[in-house]
Amino acid sequence: PVTGQDQENAFARRMKGEPFPVPTRAGGPLARIILRACEYDRNKRYQSPEEMRWDLEFFLAWGEKQENGQQQLPDPDDPETNGGKNWFEREGDDPMPGTWGDGKGLPAIPRPKTSVQSRFTGCLLGGAVGDALGYPVEFQNEAAMFDQYGPSGIQTLEQAGKPAVISDDTQMTLFAANAIVYYKNHVHAGGVIPEVWLAYREWLGTQGNVSRMEQDGPKMWIYSDSRLHACRAPGNTCLSAIRNSPHGGTMEEPVNNSKGCGTVMRAAPYGLAIDCDPQNPTESLCVKLACEDAALTHGHPLAWGSSGWLAACVFRAVQDRQYERLEDCMKISLPREVDPEGKIDKLTKQAIWLANEDSLSDLAAIHALGEGWVAEEALAIAVFCAVRYQDDFAAAIRAAVNHKGDSDSTGAICGNILGAWLGKEAVEQA
Repeated sequence: PVTGQDQENAFARRMKGEPFPVPTRAGGPLARIILRACEYDRNKRYQSPEEMRWDLEFFLAWGEKQENGQQQLPDPDDPETNGGKNWFEREGDDPMPGTWGDGKGLPAIPRPKTSVQSRFTGCLLGGAVGDALGYPVEFQNEAAMFDQYGPSGIQTLEQAGKPAVISDDTQMTLFAANAIVYYKNHVHAGGVIPEVWLAYREWLGTQGNVSRMEQDGPKMWIYSDSRLHACRAPGNTCLSAIRNSPHGGTMEEPVNNSKGCGTVMRAAPYGLAIDCDPQNPTESLCVKLACEDAALTHGHPLAWGSSGWLAACVFRAVQDRQYERLEDCMKISLPREVDPEGKIDKLTKQAIWLANEDSLSDLAAIHALGEGWVAEEALAIAVFCAVRYQDDFAAAIRAAVNHKGDSDSTGAICGNILGAWLGKEAVEQA
């Protein structure tokens, strides 16, 4: 029996911050949820009932698949997953398409009939909208976000500001797009990537540092737009690389070892650069250019590959092809040098699977994928939101920004994908 002295001793140990023992009737991931809820240090506890609920949701869905306190998703390439059956063809559930291209097992969600020009515009406009909605909450935790904006989080651009403003994500995207156009219009230009490096040095000028600009003035017409001359939490890796590297990094000679999401957030224009080389207007060229762009400022292969994956997805989405679902654009095989361990391939597949897993809320799935501060996680969160809400631009963007991670980047990437898929009319209507 528990005595009064036992209770006093337990209380004294608790007040000293001594950790609780592991619960005897709850092992593994459930025990970790209980212990986190009972943490002595308030900063280590769940910050809201909703946050605990999301972990419980994931536990109910996956249970012992969680390891080492982290939410572990099923491996899409593991034949033992789901009792040896193909991960995308589970019995009793809505399966993912076996070949991804035929829509097998999932109802078709055809996209609206739009022009290629509409999809090009929608890609860039959609990215800007996602960026602007996510920018005010980028550094907020979920408890603070929901306290300020209500239980659903930030919902409208009016809440984001009057006017809502874009961040460095869209600024750099627009400078990259300008550089691509500049290259196409100037026969003496040295190549796409050298012009992009010039554009990024001019973007640095809009951030208050003109030391890297050419002495004869800016070449990118977008530099003259005063609205872009605003410092809105630019990434330190991008700033440092552009300030200090003579010519930018390459995949052969990396400038650092960063895999931050400052690469994939600006990669969408390469999916639109389909005629930069009229002799080779292929997806592989878009991937190559996006990876080379990423290497200018970030030295980790996952930063390069995430950019390449997004460019390939955008390239497919803007084509005049008949697709059953958005997932049909996402069977993407990257070169081994930019996804050496297949992590991007696996994480994007997991994101697509989670998007069709109705038992998980948006936030539970997003927490399982990461926070978005690194490139592959930002891409996966954006893919999850875009696929889950592939016929509802507004719902997708709201899901993509209302989490505790890099909200403006995940919102921008999601907007790039869905804008390219649905066209500018859907973005404007949202």
